Amino acid sequence: MKIPFFSLDYIKDMCRASLAPTIISIILLPVLYIYFGIDNVLIAPYMALMYIRMKGYVDVDKSHIKPFFLHLFIGIIASIAGLTVLNALIINLIGGIVLTYLLTDEYNPSSYFPYLMAFVFLQLFPTTFDKIPLRLLAITFSYLVLYIVLKITMPKFVTSKIVVLIKDGFLNVSDQFKTLSKGEEIDFNKSKYELFEICRDMNRVIYLSEKSKFYAFVILFQHLNNITNDVLQRKYLLNDNKEYFKNLSDLFIDINENFSKNEYDEIIFSINKFLIEEKFSYEDLNNYFVFLLEYAIEIFQYFKDKSKKSLKETSKDFFIDFKKINHYRVSLNSFKLRFAIRMGILLSLSFTFIRAVHLEKSYWIPMTIFLLLMPFYEESKKKAAQRFKGTIMGIILCSVLFFIFKSTVSHIIIIGVSTFLMYSYADFTLLTTYITCYAIGISTLGETSGDYKVIFLRLLYTTISILIVLFANRFILRNKNYYEMENMIFRLIDINRQMVKELKNILDGEYNPIKVRELVYLSYLISGKMQIHNDPTCNEEELRILKAFIFNNNKLTTLLGHESVLLSITNEEKIDRRFILKNISKIEKILNQMEEVFKSGAKYKDYYSEGRLETVLLKNTYVNIQMSNCLIKSEDSLNALKRLNKSIKRNL
Repeated sequence: MKIPFFSLDYIKDMCRASLAPTIISIILLPVLYIYFGIDNVLIAPYMALMYIRMKGYVDVDKSHIKPFFLHLFIGIIASIAGLTVLNALIINLIGGIVLTYLLTDEYNPSSYFPYLMAFVFLQLFPTTFDKIPLRLLAITFSYLVLYIVLKITMPKFVTSKIVVLIKDGFLNVSDQFKTLSKGEEIDFNKSKYELFEICRDMNRVIYLSEKSKFYAFVILFQHLNNITNDVLQRKYLLNDNKEYFKNLSDLFIDINENFSKNEYDEIIFSINKFLIEEKFSYEDLNNYFVFLLEYAIEIFQYFKDKSKKSLKETSKDFFIDFKKINHYRVSLNSFKLRFAIRMGILLSLSFTFIRAVHLEKSYWIPMTIFLLLMPFYEESKKKAAQRFKGTIMGIILCSVLFFIFKSTVSHIIIIGVSTFLMYSYADFTLLTTYITCYAIGISTLGETSGDYKVIFLRLLYTTISILIVLFANRFILRNKNYYEMENMIFRLIDINRQMVKELKNILDGEYNPIKVRELVYLSYLISGKMQIHNDPTCNEEELRILKAFIFNNNKLTTLLGHESVLLSITNEEKIDRRFILKNISKIEKILNQMEEVFKSGAKYKDYYSEGRLETVLLKNTYVNIQMSNCLIKSEDSLNALKRLNKSIKRNL
């Protein structure tokens, strides 16, 4: 385990990550302990965790109301669950299943964690029925502190992740056009992949923050990434359009600078000026450039106008229906439902056990079970090993500290330092070390003896909990990363089928741009999820093969989206309908083969050669050439899937 303790940048990053959640904990712990009682001190750690979750929100003011009322609701049912053994059995079973299922996001599987942590932690120190209002008041106070810290540390708009990504996108596009202006025939794959990564990260942040209005920038960047490739396919155009590319590069620099200042009028003026003064030498590409720049004007006009009327009128063009995107059927094949049932069963049994037997510090059993019970088997297995190792390290550290420091004040100091350190490290073993110090410090708060007994119980209950979690994850509705990755691949293939269907619809006079945008958006989300579910033991070559498939498949999806736009804006006489339909038919066959390849493993019927597909263009127009590119990229995706299929470890 290599930790760069002596790296100044590392120390700065560590302090920056830990400072705000540590402040929240330091403020809340003594106040909760003194004014609301020891029953409510565990509100502090999950509120600090909520800060980490909410700091990524684009607009804190519009994102805090729902979590607040959800915490109040959880506070009520968790308090009631702790009143009797029967309550613990029933409420943890039903509540654990329902809360886990509803709060686990398909594309962000850990989204349930801070809320379920509240549900579990509030039961660790149960309260009486008459003190439930006091607990709700403690939650309200704690959430107010959380909100104030968020407002101080997260200035509106300027430092939000999504705006930083948009600015990175503008700079990437500017650099691409600057390179073209020099007439250099270079490999653009690195720049294109960087912009692809920016778009994918934007998709993720947009989805998590529910700010779909920013998705228009993803669409814009996707098209700009495509158009530079179109230019490179016609290298004879480079010399004739050097000045055009130079001015276009400067335009995106200006857009980036003015976007930082929210100077939307300046941006719109600059784009209009460029459209008046500049023209690309190749007519079809010029029309495409004009289309994209006019689309950019629409985006900035939208951001300029803050009136409710304008928002309502333009929402259909810039917003994504997140409920439709996140639709997931209630089925045992859903990892969410399988995980929720497993969580509900284990929470119900563990809390019922500790309420019935009243063993000292036995609340550590449901707490550790919750912390180790992950949606997927591989994650739980890895975390269980790290948890045991970190617990041993934490116990050794606590033994030394508590031998020297025995007072309540010293315990609070240890808790504070542990809080800072446990938000500093991404490594789960070190994190567990400091969590152990934190937990033992909380558990012995106000006590003057019995520290070593608590340490022994910590080790005992951790061991028992690890064994329970490993058994449950293996034998109770097991989820494996490979199963989920397989589902994601089939869904990506299905998305491309739907994109091809939209091309047919356009030829029949029906164009649904919102559907096309949603499909591209969903493709990026699923691609990000595939990397989450990749085998953590894979080597660099296997990871490269996975990324190659993701990149090729997303390129195919965006090219199909690109073709749908071209078909919708191109005059009918320039469209060779027979050629388009013939290529669509070939793409459909390739998509069928992709599904067959992954279903049957390495044994498959080879419909096409490994080389580039040969196509004859009856009309050498831009829209037909792009249709040919879609066909070529579909074979690239097929070949990438073949390589991925051979490299995946099928630990069934």
